[in-house]
Amino acid sequence: MNMNHPFNIAVAEEKEDEVRVRLLQKYPRLPVEIIQTAIDTCTWYTLFQGTNRYNTQMALDTFAEMASNVVEERREQSNNIIEMILLEHEKSAGTTTGGSELVNGILSIPYEILLMTLKSAHNMWNSS
Repeated sequence: MNMNHPFNIAVAEEKEDEVRVRLLQKYPRLPVEIIQTAIDTCTWYTLFQGTNRYNTQMALDTFAEMASNVVEERREQSNNIIEMILLEHEKSAGTTTGGSELVNGILSIPYEILLMTLKSAHNMWNSS
């Protein structure tokens, strides 16, 4: 069966709509672009999963789980980046670094502002 068969595309689009609603309900504060990227990733995976009906059906059955996993990975990455900046900030407090302009710029941000940023990021990813 051709993976780009109109039926497969229509079913994938139906899954997209269903999963988009679920993710928007689960992450109401999250930028829509993040949710759309997760859905696009799963759609492409579904349509190119394999050349037989069984592989396509398995991908469709796990579409929502895959999209949720992509969003969760993004959540973890964003929080880890902010936490890493906080740790570097603590480690470098009171010292002059010979780092790049970007590093020195980040380290010049007051620690309290970085904590507020981390709190805001956590709030963005958590449901209301």
